[in-house]
Amino acid sequence: MKICWLVANWPPGLWPRPNSSLLPQSVSLASSRRALSRARCLLSPRLVARRLPLRRLRSPSSAASPAATRANLFLPRPPSPSPDPRFLPSPFRIVAGREREGGMDVLRKQASKFKEQVAKQQQAVIKQFSTTGYEHSDAVVIDEVELQRHQQLEKLYTSTRSGRDFQKDIVRAAEGLVSIGIRHVEVGTKFSEDCYRYGGESSASDEALAKAASLYGGALRNVEKEYEDFNRILSAQTIDPLRAMAAGAPLEDARGLAQRYSRMRHEAEILSAEIARRKQRVREAPLAEHTTKLQQSESKMIEHKASMAVLGKEAAAALAAVESQQQRITLQRLVGMVEAEKLFHLRLAAILDDVEAEMSSEKQKRESAPPTIPSHKRAEKAQYFLAEAVHNFNGTTEKELSLIVGDYVVVRQIAPNGWAEGECRGKAGWFPAAYVERRENIPPNKVFPQA
Repeated sequence: MKICWLVANWPPGLWPRPNSSLLPQSVSLASSRRALSRARCLLSPRLVARRLPLRRLRSPSSAASPAATRANLFLPRPPSPSPDPRFLPSPFRIVAGREREGGMDVLRKQASKFKEQVAKQQQAVIKQFSTTGYEHSDAVVIDEVELQRHQQLEKLYTSTRSGRDFQKDIVRAAEGLVSIGIRHVEVGTKFSEDCYRYGGESSASDEALAKAASLYGGALRNVEKEYEDFNRILSAQTIDPLRAMAAGAPLEDARGLAQRYSRMRHEAEILSAEIARRKQRVREAPLAEHTTKLQQSESKMIEHKASMAVLGKEAAAALAAVESQQQRITLQRLVGMVEAEKLFHLRLAAILDDVEAEMSSEKQKRESAPPTIPSHKRAEKAQYFLAEAVHNFNGTTEKELSLIVGDYVVVRQIAPNGWAEGECRGKAGWFPAAYVERRENIPPNKVFPQA
C-alpha cells in the first residue's frame, strides 16, 4: 500500500521513461504513458478510500506471452471483500471509517423510522377490528343503575349495528338482482329481434318454425318489459330507502351519543381509581393537601356522574327510537321485495303460458289438418275405389268432408297420415280413412243419387 501511495502522489515530471526492453514490442511509448496516467487516476485518494485495489504490473519474466502481458496491464480486478482499514494509510483509514459510520447511522435511522410506521399501522388495524365503537365492560363504575344503563346502551348499539349491516346486505342483494335483470333485458331484447327477423324473412316451405319464432319473439318483448318494471320497483322501494336509512343522520347521531357515553364511562373509571388512590394517601398521611385533592376529585366525580346520567338517558332514547324505526322499515321493505318478486314471476309465468298455448294450438292444427297435395301430383297418384262410411264424421273446416253412417264415398286417395280424400253427395273433401270401409258391387244410385 505504501508503494501505491507513492505512485499516486509522485510528481508528474519525475516519472521514469518506460524501458522498451522490459515491455512487449507491440506496446508503444504513448500507450505506456496512457497506462501510467490511468494508474495515477485509479490510485487517487478518493478511489483508495473506496477500497478499489488494482492489479500489480507483472514483470516480463512472469508473463506467459506478450498478449497476456498486454491484457494484464493496470486492469482493475473484480470487487473483493473490503480490506481492513488498519492496513490503509492514516488519512484514508479515517475517511473510510467515517464513510462506514455515516452509512450505518443512516441505515439505523431509516430502520427505526420504518419500525415506528409499521407499529402505528398495526395498532390502527388492531383497533379497527377489535373495537365496535362502544366499549364492553361489566364493571360497576358508579352504581348498579349506571351499570344497567350501560348494558342497555350496549345492547341497543349492537342491535342497531346489526340492523344497519342487514340493510346493507339487502341493498347489495337487490343491486345484484337489478344488474342481472339489466343483463337479461339486453340478451332478451337481442333474441327477440332475432326471432322477429327469422319469422319475417324465412323462406322455408314449412312456416311452422317461422310462426313459432314470431310468437316467442313477441313473448320475449313482454318478458323484458316485466324485467324493467321489476328493476324499477327494486330501486324505488328497496334499494334507495334502505341505503338512505343505513347512512342517515338519525342513526349516526344516536350512535355518536352512545360513543360519548362510553368515553365518559371510561373517564369515570379513571376518576374512581384516582379517588381510591387519594383516599389511600389520606389514610397513610392525613395532610391538608391530600384532603383537599381528595375533595376536589370527589366533587368532580359528582359532576361527572350527573352529566353521565343526562347523556345516558338521551342516548338510550335516541337509540331506542332508531332501532324501532329500523326494524319496522326493514321488515316493510323486505316484505315488499318478496311481494314484488312473486308478482314478477307470476306475470312471467302468465306470458309464457300464453305463448305456449298458442304454439301448441298451431302444432295441433297442423297435425290434425288434412295434407295439401299439389294438383299436378293428384292425377298421378289417384286410385279410385268405393267405400261405405261406418262412423259419423263432422267436418270442421271447408276442406273436410262430413259423413253419416251408410254413406257411400268415392275415395280418390289415402294420405300417409291416415286421412283420405273423396266425394259424397256431390261434395269433396278430406275425412279419416278409418271411418270408411271398402266395398265392391255398389249400385250406382247409391253413389250418385238421382235428383
